[in-house]
Amino acid sequence: MSVADVEEPKRLRPTPDSQRKLYAHSGNLCAYPSCMEIMIDSEGVFKGEIAHIEAAEKGGPRFNAKMTNEERRHPDNLMLLCRNHHNEIDTHPERYPVHYLQDMKAGHEVRFINPAIAIGRGLEDWDETPSLQPPQNLERFLVARKYGNNPKSDRQRQFLAAVQKAVRILATVDYRDRAFFERLCTSIADTGRSDSVLPESVLRFGLELSYQRLAEYMTNLEHYHLATLDLREYTDDKPVLVVYDIEDCPFFVELVLFARDIGIPPSTYFNLLDFRTLDDPWS
Repeated sequence: MSVADVEEPKRLRPTPDSQRKLYAHSGNLCAYPSCMEIMIDSEGVFKGEIAHIEAAEKGGPRFNAKMTNEERRHPDNLMLLCRNHHNEIDTHPERYPVHYLQDMKAGHEVRFINPAIAIGRGLEDWDETPSLQPPQNLERFLVARKYGNNPKSDRQRQFLAAVQKAVRILATVDYRDRAFFERLCTSIADTGRSDSVLPESVLRFGLELSYQRLAEYMTNLEHYHLATLDLREYTDDKPVLVVYDIEDCPFFVELVLFARDIGIPPSTYFNLLDFRTLDDPWS
């Protein structure tokens, strides 16, 4: 009989060592993909929240009766989130199952394995960039997103080459700009639009960014020909954010939808730069 079978589930406070480990691996950022909320502000005030992947108590989201109380408060079962995203994952556990949150945590923390980040300093100009794993055939993606699949066609070979070039470019982009780009593509995917266009106010207000900061992100993405801030889409000159297509395909927006289709976080692509799940491994 295991310890979990005999002990009553009880919420235990994470140990100081666990809290330090969580912060050291957080980069002082919420672990939710593309969220830019800091965990500790410049005054040293803790703004984040410690979330459980599998709940600390019975009745909580994703509760696992087979875990011990110590396992429930172990760093492997905890992640740092802002208040809004902590509420999001616990209010909608069906959208955020255990494996999804585990991938989200791993995808975030892989960038911040250096524990020397000082409290209150925010983001530094270094990046533990993962190794790029480019797609080799895109066949799984093309079938799932109903683009057809004929690997011998000139069009598909041309599309694959264009995508491989685009992801190589993405791998050279600063991780903060990649995080913003993921949020942009996710926001467009959420609208259900058939194009890759989003009114700038939607993203700016959602991220609580100044127009100047938003324009800086878009300037950086324009440099890599990934997206642009455009005034021409509307007659009333309201600016929109446009993600560039690849060979007439809104690839990066479709990437978000494909990630949802197969149950992995989009950060697998935008952050970890691992595109192998787009392939048919048997081809």
